[in-house]
Amino acid sequence: MCDIFLSYANADAKTAEVLAKGLETQGWSVFWDHTIPPGEHWVKYIGKELDEAKCVLVLWSKTSIDSSWVYEEADRGRRREVLLPIMIDDVLPPLGFGGVQAASLQGWDESVSSAEFKKIVAAIDHLICSPPTIRVTKPKAPITDKQKLESKYQTHKRNKTLWLKIGLAVSVVLATIAVGQLIYYWAATSESGIESKQASSSNIQAQIIEFLDNANKALKEDRLVEPAEDSAIYWYKRIQELDPNHKAAAVGIARIESDQKAKRLAEAKRLAEAKRLAEAEKIAEAKRHAKDKKLTEAKKKEISSLLLQAQRAFIAGNVDSPPKKSALFLYKRVLEIEPNNTTARRSIKDIEEFLEQQGELTARRDAEILDELIGEFIHAFDTRDISALEAMSEFQSNRLEFLNQFFSQYKSYHLEVSRFRHISQQRKGIAIITITQLINVHDAPVLASSWNKFEIIIRRNSAGHWKVFW
Repeated sequence: MCDIFLSYANADAKTAEVLAKGLETQGWSVFWDHTIPPGEHWVKYIGKELDEAKCVLVLWSKTSIDSSWVYEEADRGRRREVLLPIMIDDVLPPLGFGGVQAASLQGWDESVSSAEFKKIVAAIDHLICSPPTIRVTKPKAPITDKQKLESKYQTHKRNKTLWLKIGLAVSVVLATIAVGQLIYYWAATSESGIESKQASSSNIQAQIIEFLDNANKALKEDRLVEPAEDSAIYWYKRIQELDPNHKAAAVGIARIESDQKAKRLAEAKRLAEAKRLAEAEKIAEAKRHAKDKKLTEAKKKEISSLLLQAQRAFIAGNVDSPPKKSALFLYKRVLEIEPNNTTARRSIKDIEEFLEQQGELTARRDAEILDELIGEFIHAFDTRDISALEAMSEFQSNRLEFLNQFFSQYKSYHLEVSRFRHISQQRKGIAIITITQLINVHDAPVLASSWNKFEIIIRRNSAGHWKVFW
């Protein structure tokens, strides 16, 4: 039997070893896992040491507060009133152990001379070695004559009844021998039963430890209530079948039932919210259906009206103009309302093919008109026909004045046309006019400056007539 039983989690083995060696230097024997002799059944041996130890030290840490082994050993020490808890981490002790005053080794430097270690030594010493009881005897008073006479009378009386007591004692001895024989027979027959009960108790403790391990494993794997025969709550209930007062099992069941209740409440709220959203969506869908039905009827009427207007515009020759009343615009408006309308799609395709053909004819006609106007422009300039130039042109400011001065100052000149471009999409042509070989009225050649080169643009004016803009 050891003086001290040290309970700890595997993660705190190093601290446990240092503490055990330090306590042994104080003259105490310390039991911990590493001191189990070879060949011993470890469960029985641990249980025996735990039940016989004068002090049970439990190291509460972040790991040990969740250990079923440490909880079980601490609970047995508490029942025997020999428990001394030590805090090695800043944690709260498990439920049920908060009322037991705990010592602290947080931040311990592992020195046996530290103040923290000395406090624990004092606490163990107080728990193991209670102070002796001092008996105080009073001095005897002197015996008087009266007391002597009383003593003689009492002696005579005792002698008188002595033989009576001896006879009674012989009877008692004989009766005791008979009873002893009966007790010996009973003990002989029940000894095997006691040994059987002790073995049964040891087996129960081993089963409880095994069931606690199974419960902890199920908790880590989140198997709280399922499967039915391998869940944490199943193993806790199995423990209660063996020991109805087992606190760790009771705490585990209470926590699981509380957790399951919270989950059921959350699930009920989720289902209620889902039902509410489904009903709201159903109402909204009904409203959308009714609205879509009204819109569908209105759209059908609008589409029929637009198709009729488009047909009339096409017949009237308003294929792509005016912008918002042409057949092309009206058919495109139909597609905006009903993208898959086959009538509108087919009509737009026909109109685009028609416009493409018309565009090719228009481009050819425009090219002929542009060539003709450039020729007329050069001829009018060469012949100094201001009236013709004025009729075919739309002048910039002072351009007519420029013509009059130019024709009056120069006797001869040469007009060149370059960089002509026909922009068919815009229905216009652009060219550069350069005046060279200038001879003034005095028959003297003149070197031209920047004014002798300018751009002309040939296009329709706002009235739809072809003009030369320069």
